[in-house]
Amino acid sequence: MKIRMLPVFVALTLASVLTLTVAVQTAAAQDSSFVPAATTIPCPMALPASEVEGKTVTCGQISVPEDWDNTAGKQIAITYAVLHSKSLSPFPDPVIYFGGGPGESPLESIAYWSSALGKLRATRDVILFDQRGVLYSASLACPLPVELGMTPEQQAAAVTAPPRNGYRNRRRPQPRRQPRRWICQTQKRKSSPSSRRGDVQTMLALAPALQDPGPETRCGEYFRANDVDLSQYESVANARDVIGLLQALGYPAYNIYGISYGTRLATVVMRLYQESPDAAALPVIRSVVIDGVMPTTLNQAAENPFSEQLVALRVFADCEADAACGAAFPNIRQRTIDLLDQLEAAPIETSAGTTVTLADVTGMLTGLSSNHPRVAYLPYLIDELERGVDTTFQGLKTGALPPPAAPTTAANPLDLIAGRATELAGMANQLGTALNDLAQQTQSLTAAVLTQQSLPEYFLGEAERLALQRPKFGANLRANFPEIGKTAVSEPTRATIEAFISLYGDAQQRAILTSILNVMDDDDIRVTAAVLATEQARARFSTALSNYMNLSVICNDSWGGLQDVQSFFDRFAAAEAPQLIDANWGTLWQVIRYHQSCASLQVTPAEMADQVQVASDIRTLVANGSLDALTPKEWGDLVYDSLTNAISTTIPFGGHGATAQTACGQDMVVAFVTYPDAPLNTSCTEALQPQWVLPALEDNP
Repeated sequence: MKIRMLPVFVALTLASVLTLTVAVQTAAAQDSSFVPAATTIPCPMALPASEVEGKTVTCGQISVPEDWDNTAGKQIAITYAVLHSKSLSPFPDPVIYFGGGPGESPLESIAYWSSALGKLRATRDVILFDQRGVLYSASLACPLPVELGMTPEQQAAAVTAPPRNGYRNRRRPQPRRQPRRWICQTQKRKSSPSSRRGDVQTMLALAPALQDPGPETRCGEYFRANDVDLSQYESVANARDVIGLLQALGYPAYNIYGISYGTRLATVVMRLYQESPDAAALPVIRSVVIDGVMPTTLNQAAENPFSEQLVALRVFADCEADAACGAAFPNIRQRTIDLLDQLEAAPIETSAGTTVTLADVTGMLTGLSSNHPRVAYLPYLIDELERGVDTTFQGLKTGALPPPAAPTTAANPLDLIAGRATELAGMANQLGTALNDLAQQTQSLTAAVLTQQSLPEYFLGEAERLALQRPKFGANLRANFPEIGKTAVSEPTRATIEAFISLYGDAQQRAILTSILNVMDDDDIRVTAAVLATEQARARFSTALSNYMNLSVICNDSWGGLQDVQSFFDRFAAAEAPQLIDANWGTLWQVIRYHQSCASLQVTPAEMADQVQVASDIRTLVANGSLDALTPKEWGDLVYDSLTNAISTTIPFGGHGATAQTACGQDMVVAFVTYPDAPLNTSCTEALQPQWVLPALEDNP
């Protein structure tokens, strides 16, 4: 097999161009006699270009018991990274970030978090860590051959060693298929041929046919055979690891920032502090920020399917609470529920001769966090459809209706100048980014030539570089790469490589990789596909979420609530607007799929985890996005109501993790962490309130 090298003149040509440019279980008290020690290690994850190991970032590990009730038993490593403050005189109390999922790897996503937490890092160190069972902390990784049930002969045929100087094996493997996230992501499932209202026994019987239980059964056996106690991968053990990490790092005080599952973990830590007889000897927790809140009192796996209904109906309640919108569309929340019932019986035939179905309308009322400009039109949409008018519906469906228009004339000449300056600054920033991209591409190609890399090596190196370059473009790649890896085993063809390239979200990135593919021959392609089929590649390009840690936490914390599947469907049938729950049929399968997965892994605690709500007096900011359909605002309210020293805010139009994704949210977090006891200025949320689209006077009946 021949593997061709890159021609030197290509790098030299580009180099010349460069010169022209620039579970909550009963909480046991923390064992104060066991204090882990922190050890500095080389960072196991790739760092973005802006970070320098040993200078701007320091990585380390602590060793903790797998079973905290047996501190002399098996130990596991928890890996962390300290992002050193940009300040020459930082505050002494860092922010420690708790990742979501459960199972997400903040360390693998360091490029994103170093940016998203940049405002906090301006004055404080920021600490990231992988929770137990996650990528760099005793990863619950099940080898691909085990999951696929491959024979030794099949394994040998599928595995080809990477080429010389090739793909870096810096990580442990990730599990196969797109992970089922508890809260951070609800996957779409296959539809059931049974009744939409839930013949539960039929659905339970069908579940193994819709998802093969074999991989989880085999992986459960694999973990047990390798002395991994899955019962210890749950929220209380996770929280005790956190306290051990705080002790080991030795800062005088800490600020906790949790999003999604990280909020549940934060409240369990708060509860351990509350119940510990040695709380005064534990590290000081100065403030807590929780965003996208997951209460310990809810069985989230069973509650999450109801979230879209809560968000959509709250939009109409917010309209009623607004004087102008409420006057224009009185009782619009109940009218929406009534219209959905009407549509379930029969479609609407409009005056324009079109037909509007239930699926059409539920599609407009769900997924709002990624379509928030639509929100301002929804009361008007419902009002029109009641009258058989589809003007607004068609405008939103085709994209002809933009968000409500902003004034087109500047209030004064200074506003016009400022606006033009902002526009030009944005263009200059885009140009700078493009020039930087070109510089990086040229440097990597020059290095490839000088080290005599093969085309497969260069392709894979560029694929890795581009995946790290702009994380926001990589969501599709991370979510869907596992299927590419499996396809590469049986189909090491150009089409497989093209499918891999298509997962990149940026057109320029796809163009770069395609240009390399275009000069590959069949041997190059086979070598590249063989590497994409390896566990190392799956770890590098897949989403940074541990599927089996995700399942273990859910099963340990919530199995008791997952056993009674019938009660879930009874609640569904009694819901105010079950059509909104049913808009994504896959959500109804979530409970059954988790039910089956826990049974397959044999992680089925006899009783439901203790679900006592935390009543801590640690100063806490409870935040939620108004359109968050993964952890709805109502969940945040449950936790806020139980805390004795908390403030609450909702970010209009905000989705999941809104405090990290919006300037308003970031600034409020910085202000709160800086002065936790001061009144929080939330005025930036007022500017985000929806500007409801109201009928013209002549439209009123």
